[in-house]
This record gives sequence, C-alpha cells and structure tokens, in this order.
Amino acid sequence: MAFNQFMHPRNIYRKRPDYKELASLSDEFRQYIYETGSNGNFTIDFTDQKALWSLTKTLLHKDFNLDVQIADNRLIPTLPMRLNYIHWIEDLLQHCKIFRPEINLIDIGTGCCAIFPLLGCRLHKDWKFYATEIDDVNLEYAKLNVQRNGLESRIKIYDNRNSEHILKTILTEDDVKFHVSMTNPPFFDDFIEENSNKMLADNTSDVKSFFHKHKTSTASPIEAVHEGGESKFIKQIIKESIDCKQRIDLHTVMIGRKKNFLELKSHLKELVEQSIITGFCWTEFCQGNTKRWGLAWTFCRRFNLTNAPKIKFSLSKPLILKLSNDLNCCDYEMNFIANHIEYLLRNDLEIDEITKIETHKKIEFDIKSQTNNWQNQRQKRRLAQRMIGTECNIIEQRDNEDEYQTISKRKLSDSVEFKQNFPNQCKKRMNFDYNSNSLTFLLHCGLMVKREKQDIIIKMVTKEMSLNKDSTYQLFQYFKNKLV
Repeated sequence: MAFNQFMHPRNIYRKRPDYKELASLSDEFRQYIYETGSNGNFTIDFTDQKALWSLTKTLLHKDFNLDVQIADNRLIPTLPMRLNYIHWIEDLLQHCKIFRPEINLIDIGTGCCAIFPLLGCRLHKDWKFYATEIDDVNLEYAKLNVQRNGLESRIKIYDNRNSEHILKTILTEDDVKFHVSMTNPPFFDDFIEENSNKMLADNTSDVKSFFHKHKTSTASPIEAVHEGGESKFIKQIIKESIDCKQRIDLHTVMIGRKKNFLELKSHLKELVEQSIITGFCWTEFCQGNTKRWGLAWTFCRRFNLTNAPKIKFSLSKPLILKLSNDLNCCDYEMNFIANHIEYLLRNDLEIDEITKIETHKKIEFDIKSQTNNWQNQRQKRRLAQRMIGTECNIIEQRDNEDEYQTISKRKLSDSVEFKQNFPNQCKKRMNFDYNSNSLTFLLHCGLMVKREKQDIIIKMVTKEMSLNKDSTYQLFQYFKNKLV
C-alpha cells in the first residue's frame, strides 16, 4: 500500500517526480531510465545502486540547488522521508514558539551526504547545523559536500569516532544554545538480524521507499548495525539528554521499526510519570511503501508537547460482517455468537492473548497473536487427515531374518510438512524477533459483536501493535467462512 497521500502537506514529493523531465536535465540520469508499457511512463531499475544515486543527485540539484558527491557502498538518503522529518521539526519549532535569529540544530550520524544539514540550510536561512559522524568515509564526503555547496559557515562536521558519548563532542561548544537534536539511527543490532531482515522484511520496516519500488540496500554495516539496535542507541541519547537538560530545547528521533517505537514511547511515558522529562510527543512519517515514526521530548516546562502537531496515517474503515439470522453454529443471540467466537479463537486458532469485555450493548475482544493459524484452514484439515497414523511405526521384515526392524520412529510433529502447516505446534520459535513481552504482534485487532436494530454485526479493526492490516483481514475472512 502506498502512503504518498499521507506525506507531510508541505512535502514536495507528494507528487511523484517526472523521470522523463529529470532525464532532460541530467545526461547521467538519462542513461538509467526506460519506458514502461505504451502509456509513455518511464522508470528505472530500483536494484541498480548507480541508478538510485543518480536519481537522488538529480533531485537534489533540481529541487534544492545542491551539488553532492556520492560515496560508494554508503546509505542512499531517500528525500521524501528526510523532508517529512524536517517539516515535522518545523512544526515543532512553530508550536513551541521557538523564534530566534539563529536556530541551532544537532544532527547525530549525518552520513556521507550530510543530507539533513544540507536540506535544512537550503530551506531555512536561519538554521545552523552541528553534525556528528563516526565513519571515516562519511566524514570525508560530508565535509566535501558542505564545501561544494558553500555552507561551511552554517554546517560544522564533528569527528565522533573516539568518543564513547553521542552528544558530548558537540556540547563542548559552551557558548551555543541548541534548539533541536535529530537522528536517524541504525536499525539492526547485529549482522545476522540485518541479513535476516533483508530476506524476511515485513510491511512496516522494509527497505522500500517512495521512489524505490524494489530498492536495493546500499548501507554499510556501520550505517545499518549498532549493538543493541536503534532502541539501545536512542535510549543512550535519552540518558545523555538528562545530563544536559538546559543545553537542548527539543530532542527528536526518527525510528525505523514499530516495535522499537512502541518500546521507546512507553519508556518516555514512564520518564514523564517520574517527572524526569516534562513531556513528549510522536508522529508518523509516511512515504511510498514505508512508514517511520518520530518521537520528541523536552525538559522545558514552557513547551506543551501533549497537543503538538502530528501526521498520523488514518486507520482504514472497520471490517463489518452482518450475520444471517439462520446460523448453523449457534443461536442468533449476541451472547451465543460471542461465546462461539471465543471458542474458535481459543481452541481452533489457539490465539495467544484474548481479552473480553462485555456490556449490555456489545461484546468486545482484544486479540493478539504471533502465530498465523487462521489461513489455509481447509488445507490444514486435509493434511491432518492424510497424516493420521504417521506416528505409528513402519515395520518391515528383513530379508532372510525372522526379526522386525523399525524403519521410522519420527513423530508427526517432527515432519517438515507438519512444521510448515502447523507452526504453532513446533517447540522451536523460528522468528527470533518476537518474545512473550513483544510490543508488536503479527495480529493485534479488536473484534466487536453488537446489535444494530434487528441485526447482529461483527466489526473488526486493526490496532496499534499489529505489524500490518493483512492479518486482521485474513481473520475476518476466517469468521466469514465459519459464521456465514
């Protein structure tokens, strides 16, 4: 699903770039485009790193008059995502009424393009950036790109390679009052996770982007991996921010994974309750097929972040099923139907977590699960029937011997076919990313049984901790087959 319509209203890339027009402006980019179909549309090969770099360079030159040099094997900055972040910071500054002749911003991990400082300085003549970097190649290219665009007086690049702290190097600037810090940290906590996620990317944290329909990952290990992942990195920033409360007005971060966002949001809420920070807020950054999340917090009591502006991807309409009054499974009464649904959830689907709330007008279920047991029901029933008796030993008589030998003593649950079709019965958890205390679920939805006039309806909606909406729709289809 494309999120372009949910980009920040000021993001110029809400409208898809015209590749043919870009090709007329750049000889380099022209070699990468090709026509698709007979309707005159053009595209590029999104798995070609050189094509992606050329696209980004061409857009930066056309839309922001920026001339950048690109380092090989370094992260390609997707412009719509970066602009969404910058526009949110603009909104926060406006909301908090931070109006100064000079706005000082900190960019943690600026990358080879120093993309946030370059974009920010082009958009705002009163912005000044203090950026850090720990990779030698990124340091070299970031400084080069600042010089190429004549912004040395407004962008300072700091070498943070030998520091154990994230903010300390910049905070040596004793005479500077900082207004905003920002960062887009590495996603992964080790190389195994990075490689696994490239193969098993979910819909909410994949590598797709606005331009990059099937984008190849160009990030170096130092840009993609940090011990403990982005959650640990951001918690370190939060910890350091407590030690420099008066130096920075607003701390902001962009988060790439929903489970980390929920964990960090919960952490900030606890800090507010403990009166360690005075407030925080969040937003969603939507672009192309990708969603990211933003968090901001402050120690300044004059800033009220509870009503700070946010862009939130609107929820889809609830899925509604009107039940026939001649059900075969149970009586046509709200309680009987709800009890039957609960039976199916607990016994047929073996859902991990179910919370039931009953009132005289409706019955609601909060449903969470990490295991998909609602798809391919017919196939699984046929397979189970076909495999009955598999646990019995297969006996054969040896040639020239009067004794018998057990050829196979494998249990049904040890078979590959069984594991593929009944994953919840297998003891080994194949997905290392989930645990019993997970803040994200394969499925998290609400299911409501209620009466509307003479009819009884089922209403289902995806909730916040779900990785995507597909699982809710699949469960909805399951109940349609069971109840209609």
